[in-house]
Formats: sequence, C-alpha cells, structure tokens
Amino acid sequence: MKGLFDTSSDLAAFVRGLPPEHRERLTFHLPLEVQALEVAGADRHKITDRVEQRLPAAFSSSLVDPPMFRWAERHYGGVGEGLLATRPADRRQAFEQVLALGPGLAGGAFHPLIRFGYGALRGDPREITRGLAYLRVRRQVLFARPVRPAGPTELAMPTPEELDGTSVFDQLDLVAGERALLGDGPEPPLPSVAELAETATGLVLHDPGSFIAVHTVTGLHGLVEVDRLVTGRDHLGGVPDDPLLASWWQAMADAITACAAVVAMAGPAPVAPGEVPVDLDALVARAVDSPEVHDLKISVSLRRLAALGVLPPARALEVGAAKLAATAAPDPQCLDEQEKGTPSR
Repeated sequence: MKGLFDTSSDLAAFVRGLPPEHRERLTFHLPLEVQALEVAGADRHKITDRVEQRLPAAFSSSLVDPPMFRWAERHYGGVGEGLLATRPADRRQAFEQVLALGPGLAGGAFHPLIRFGYGALRGDPREITRGLAYLRVRRQVLFARPVRPAGPTELAMPTPEELDGTSVFDQLDLVAGERALLGDGPEPPLPSVAELAETATGLVLHDPGSFIAVHTVTGLHGLVEVDRLVTGRDHLGGVPDDPLLASWWQAMADAITACAAVVAMAGPAPVAPGEVPVDLDALVARAVDSPEVHDLKISVSLRRLAALGVLPPARALEVGAAKLAATAAPDPQCLDEQEKGTPSR
C-alpha cells in the first residue's frame, strides 16, 4: 500500500522544518522524535513509518509558529553556523551571542533546549538555529536572585488536590516564587553535572510517568550536548567550570530544583520494575519500538549521559527500565492526555 508521503524525498528534513507547536500551544514532538530515531540508529523505513503514523494527526490539530519564531530563526542563522566552527574561539564567540537565553532555558518544558541539544549532537546548524529561536520565544526564567538575603523561611506548597487541573507550567511558576527554595546567605557553588543527573533521574524513579521528571532528564542532556559543542569536552560529569556557560548551568540547577518540588508535590507513583535490558543499546532498541515518544527520547538521553561520563550505566539502565515499565502499565490518564492538559508556553 502506498504511503501518504513521497518517501524518495528527505522526509525527516521536511518534518524538522514544520512549525514547532500545535494550535493549543503544545510542543510538536515529531521533529525531536525523528532526530531521536536517527541518533538511535533506526533505519529509513522505521523513520518513514513513524512520520506516516504521526503527521496526519498533527496536521489535523493544526501546527503553528509561536509569535516571532521565524524572525528569531533568521536572526540566529549565523549563530548556528558559528557554533559548528572548527576553531574553539569561533564557537565561543558565537555562543556569546546567545548568553542571554540561558536563564530562560526551562521554557516550553525544556523543549527548545532539547532541540538545541539534538542540533549540537547531530552537527545540524539549522536545528541549532531552530532550538535557539524556540528558546527565544518561549523563555521561562524560574528564579531571579534576591538583591539581599532574607531570613529563614519554611517551604509552603499546595496539596495535590489543590494542584488538580493546573498545568505543569503553572506549577513551575508557582514553585519559582517560593523564597525558601533559594536558601539564605551567599549563593552555593554549582553542583557537578553528575549530581544534577542523579537528582533528575531520581525524579523519574520517584514517578516514572511524570511529564516534568522525564523532561528534566532530557533537558539536562540537551545542555550537556551544548556544553560539549562549545567546549569540546567529552567527559562532562564534573562541576561546570567554564565561565562562559556558568549562567546556563546555574539556570539548569535552578530548574531541577523547581522540577523536584513539582514532582514532590504530586507524591510518589511507584511502578513495578520491568525487565532491565542487558545494556543501554538494548534499552534504546526497545524504546524505538515503544508507542510513547518519551520512552525513546529519554532512552537516547540516558545512553548519551552514560557515554559522556555523567551517569553510571547501571543507573541509566535502571531509569530507562522504569520509564518503559510505566508505559507498559500506564496510569488511567495516559501521558498523552497529561500533555494535553499541560500546554507549553
């Protein structure tokens, strides 16, 4: 049976050029899913089949650009090329042009940063540019540092019942206004990337079906790929020590703090552990066949975080297996419905 699309064309490139959101301001996942399939090593037929499955529904729900997205895409065209320059000094000069985006990297539930990370991983200047453009128009600055220290204060959070019906983005904004999460006195030093990854993956183990927990891991992976692109380092588990990236890593540490509070507010959602794959390649292979897009994205992220010295492989396998098990035994309100209730901004 003939498919809907001309498979002799570069269908993946076509998908990446589509608008990044649905009409309801939900992020359009297919461009990221296609890139995750490419990184996972899926063949052309698998990628084409996935596009055939997903694209008609996306078209029927209407794809849209956020305001000023195409302007921002044109604006950052030179940055995308510059970040792939051979000379480190040229890459750093290009990154200096986007430093102001760092404090808002949690915007759109990390999706712009994830897209930037995939562009960095794949060496695709147009995807780097699209990630930056999406970040520009969907920035979400979670914490603004206080001018002066405040006195001790207790953490005050709503109950799960009070949060019922609110979006994860509303929850993040609420948490970001909680003074107690910032602490008192001088700003603490940045934790290591490995510590941030331990916290982020712990959120997934706490609730493997949590939309925000999963994106904490994939968002962290996105920034790791950006760091690797800019600095040229291949082992990234240590404390970020490059001043050029300091504001981005501080924003990531803040975002993970906020996400941890959001996940904790909902309480634990334990899932019986599924069969743990023999290695991370097997995890990714299983995730390629999963109907749930976040299984694939987080599995690719976990394998990369292990390869770059950020996560122990055993921890990556444990987290990936928990996510796959959550999909196999979903909550009555599945992840897809959860996302429909949490529009991105």
